[in-house]
Amino acid sequence: MHNVREEIERLREKLRRVERRTALGSGSAGRNGTEPPSPAAPAPACNLPPWESHSDESTFERSIGPAPGMQGCALMHSDRGKIENCLQGSLIETPFGTHFEVETLYPCDASHGQFAVRELEKSPDDLLGTLSPGHAESSVSSWVFLDTETTGLAGGAGSFAFLIGLGRVTDAGFLVHQFFLREPSEERSVLYRVAEKLGCCSTVVTYNGKAYDLPLLETRYRLARAAVPFETMPHIDLLHACRRLWKLRFESCKLTHLEERVLGHERVGDVPGFLIPSLYANFLRFGDAGSLSPVFLHNALDILSLACLTNVVGGVFRDPASMAARHGAECVGLGRWLKQAGRPEDALPLLRRAIQTNIPEELLARTLWDIFEIERKSGRHEVARDAVEQLIGFPNALHGRALKALSILYEYSFKDFSRSLQYARRLERLQPDEETGRRLERLIRKRGKAQHAGIFED
Repeated sequence: MHNVREEIERLREKLRRVERRTALGSGSAGRNGTEPPSPAAPAPACNLPPWESHSDESTFERSIGPAPGMQGCALMHSDRGKIENCLQGSLIETPFGTHFEVETLYPCDASHGQFAVRELEKSPDDLLGTLSPGHAESSVSSWVFLDTETTGLAGGAGSFAFLIGLGRVTDAGFLVHQFFLREPSEERSVLYRVAEKLGCCSTVVTYNGKAYDLPLLETRYRLARAAVPFETMPHIDLLHACRRLWKLRFESCKLTHLEERVLGHERVGDVPGFLIPSLYANFLRFGDAGSLSPVFLHNALDILSLACLTNVVGGVFRDPASMAARHGAECVGLGRWLKQAGRPEDALPLLRRAIQTNIPEELLARTLWDIFEIERKSGRHEVARDAVEQLIGFPNALHGRALKALSILYEYSFKDFSRSLQYARRLERLQPDEETGRRLERLIRKRGKAQHAGIFED
């Protein structure tokens, strides 16, 4: 909490410095008797946003100052309140009113960290089927990547999305289309346009959208008495796939964290997510649109990272053998998913690769158990025994289960009642219970009958 308060105070101080600079600029213009120059003509819609050209630590501070092309201008408060003067976009009119839209194109020759944007266009038609079994094949150009910026996380009828971003793969690159509410009354107009754009899409992809973005938008459409455009559309929530793959390796599976650790893109001057609702509230209250520039960038980068991670994660699950895993925990995460998805033979090489790496002992124990289960169900009892015998070689939480599994293997698969009895007795010393007692009695009888029949055991 202390760090959060320091961050808020730091950003407040930056806002105060920007306001002082703007006030000084206005005074200077008045003394000279000249009017501030007119804003520069907007560039074509499909360009990288001007704030993305900044690369040092003052990015966020500069982005809340005068709009691009207006440096040194003395903007009146009314001009600063117009989002169209601060961002390169356009006003769109619909049957339900007018709102503001911005388009940003990340061209094919651009890179997002270590990921080349041109790789998105190469996504195979069955990529999403690996993330959601049963998903029909469809072209990547028909997928839409969705993210919202909202007035708060509390939910309910009082929360709404003031910025909705949609990303699409095009021939020219990755296009992010953002729909903005200059005031809450424009929501119906924005929802109408978003529904139009979603009408030609086959699948919506989000990050934690199953729990947040789509339920919130569905509520807003129903309150507006409009049809929900994604109600019957297949939905892929990439958060679940990322957690399966990386939760054992990384301390966090937040989108921005994976963007840095997996894609290699580190944001500079990014606005903290928890401040975004406050920035929009200040825009509504004071009419300063300049502070929203970093919010548009934050949303656009979230959507671009979502698309890139979908390509990476989908490719890994589609062809596990091609995975260039740098960490044993990644192999374990992928192997477990494949095991649960009914692909144990694909999972096995990854799990075996993982136990050769330096992973924590508890993770090693769980991985050995997964290998044992796959081998046992495949009828390879000797290999299964080897895996579970490794499991009892060091302290771990699965020690009891391993002893029981070995006793069962030797009793039923190898008919070695003496070895089975040895493991059962070790199990009884570790965790005595009624079931283990009955097992001991049964094994003693079986061993006696085997000896009486002339079957000699060591």
